[in-house]
Amino acid sequence: MFTFKKHERLCSKQLLNETLLKGAVVFVHPFKLYYLISDNNTDSSSVLFALSVPKRIFKHAVDRNRVKRLIREAYRLNKTNFQKSIDVKNKNISLFLIYIDKNIPDFETTNTKIKLLLQKLTQTIK
Repeated sequence: MFTFKKHERLCSKQLLNETLLKGAVVFVHPFKLYYLISDNNTDSSSVLFALSVPKRIFKHAVDRNRVKRLIREAYRLNKTNFQKSIDVKNKNISLFLIYIDKNIPDFETTNTKIKLLLQKLTQTIK
């Protein structure tokens, strides 16, 4: 239930590029979320997720990895309600999240912002 397995990750370069080029954007500071909705034709996971922390913002890999761990954990804890609302509509959605702030966040703010971002995305989809 509160897992983040390989089949839930957005790994396909073609789908990732399509999400960035054709997808819509939802913004909640410090996150920019690109999403692409398609019909559910496969038995795979209905929500695919990927994230990026740019190297030009955090020069050290340690800092980038720390931010990515915080974001993945916050997403993992808050994704269940979002997935249920997507599964009801019988749609697939690809999410690509970009962190754009220059400061390393703490977990509480990351968790609240991810929760707010997923709620905002659910409202825009409806």
